[in-house]
Amino acid sequence: MSKVAVLGGGLSGRLMAFQLAEQGISVELFEKGERNGAQAAAYVAAAMLAPSAEAVEATPEVIRLGKQSIALWRAIVCRLNTPVMMQENGSLIVWHTQDKPLSAEFARHLKRGGVAEHETIRWNADEIAANEPQLAGRFSDGLYLPTEGQLDGRQVLNALADA
Repeated sequence: MSKVAVLGGGLSGRLMAFQLAEQGISVELFEKGERNGAQAAAYVAAAMLAPSAEAVEATPEVIRLGKQSIALWRAIVCRLNTPVMMQENGSLIVWHTQDKPLSAEFARHLKRGGVAEHETIRWNADEIAANEPQLAGRFSDGLYLPTEGQLDGRQVLNALADA
């Protein structure tokens, strides 16, 4: 039987150890930090599954891979015995009135990044208020990206430690 040592118990190390163990490989994970992963970037990161929202800076390839990762995360979360919050309720990008020209620029970045038109929905002030009441009256324009989501990074770290 193969034996593997994984050095570092951040998100990547824990995922690697988990996936190797699923394949029947004997794994020993070495981590000097806490079991809860407080030393890991995933402990404080937002754990957004929002590749399209990153279109301003991301390349089309990064956006494409990010979209693929949502299905991969869905499959990983289903294989964990410890519950992990994962939602796929989309992302909402909003602009203040004085920043309205940025919405057109952002739409161009989405197109450049290969985000299809059906993956974006323009919301006006009433739609924003209806869907996000805490934003009512604050924004007149928004772009809803329905295919995006979020994980709870701390729950992922704990679930992987449990696994």
